[in-house]
Amino acid sequence: MAWYADESPCDYFGDDAAPILRAIGWLERGQPILSGESNQEVYEQLKRLAVDCWQPRMCVGLHPCNLCQHEAESSGSKNLFIPADGFLYVCPELIMHYMNAHGYTPPAEFRRCVLACPPMNSMVYRKSILANGGRVLMRAVKS
Repeated sequence: MAWYADESPCDYFGDDAAPILRAIGWLERGQPILSGESNQEVYEQLKRLAVDCWQPRMCVGLHPCNLCQHEAESSGSKNLFIPADGFLYVCPELIMHYMNAHGYTPPAEFRRCVLACPPMNSMVYRKSILANGGRVLMRAVKS
């Protein structure tokens, strides 16, 4: 998995999507980790959103947490797209593991957006994705 500083543009899904995507929780050993007070409500909402999360582009293979002492202690392959104000946050599903096992605390604005995020795959969610620049990601989805 790639490392991105929190709230930086994310080109993981292509250069065309980078202007509308801001990375959150793309952690890697050796890079700084934002820590602070845990927020159970945000953690629980992320868990709900990850159950059936919208995936405009699939990633092949599992990405293990490289912060853990033992390889493959935790891994994930999905990403969560969270509507914000004129852009989308994108975080790996491992964000919940990072919060739980490594004390990671996402930025306050991201936490606010997570709590306000409509249910994944709902019409309200899809409209919110479109309203915040996600059309470039929707082009990749074939129905």
